[in-house]
Amino acid sequence: MKEKRPIKRIKRRKQLNYSESFKYQVCQMVSSGELTVTQAIEKYDTRSQSGISRWMKQYGFTKKEYNPIGVDVIIKMPDKVLTKEELTLKVKELEKSLDDALLKAEVHSKIIEIASKELGIDIEKKFNTKQLKK
Repeated sequence: MKEKRPIKRIKRRKQLNYSESFKYQVCQMVSSGELTVTQAIEKYDTRSQSGISRWMKQYGFTKKEYNPIGVDVIIKMPDKVLTKEELTLKVKELEKSLDDALLKAEVHSKIIEIASKELGIDIEKKFNTKQLKK
């Protein structure tokens, strides 16, 4: 005859119910930056981040308004904001500089080509060649 094993009882965690005012207050603290989600969990023993995230949605706080992991992100903005006209002028200046650089490169290429033909020496740089050992 087989021995009977004792039945293991699963211990359930007690469900915690928080008042609406408490939930809203926690959401306000998190959205204002007074507390991070992690700090709120530790301070008020709310057990999970998903609970607070659910409350944030329930009360209309968007993810943009709170920082769930508590890491500050710093975005450096330029000191001076340029107007549309200033940006247009800057683009034109850059395009002109690019055209000048392309023209200069083409002139150098032609000079090297002409010098190679007249002198009978191959002046052009060759890529992927091994250097001579001395």
